[in-house]
Amino acid sequence: MTDAYIQLRISAATKARWVQESRAEGKRLTEWITERVDGMDRIDKPLYHVVAVPRDGSNTHSSYQRANNPQEAIESARYYMLPREKDGEITAVLADDED
Repeated sequence: MTDAYIQLRISAATKARWVQESRAEGKRLTEWITERVDGMDRIDKPLYHVVAVPRDGSNTHSSYQRANNPQEAIESARYYMLPREKDGEITAVLADDED
């Protein structure tokens, strides 16, 4: 297979966050991005509402993630929902999918 290249302009902060998240999963950045882009069309997965409550009392974070189960949704959201705190409670519940 011949490789093809895609250029993507993003902020340095976004790239740094993506690199951190990919390394945390033990993947190269290209592999990590490709998995996410390829997975975007997989709307057959249930939608979970993920909420992170940092132990230090800072702002609560909330997002929606498509995943096979609550734990997968939590892991997918962990690194950007608790980027600095590293400690906090994250929960995921099945969301109403109103498509």
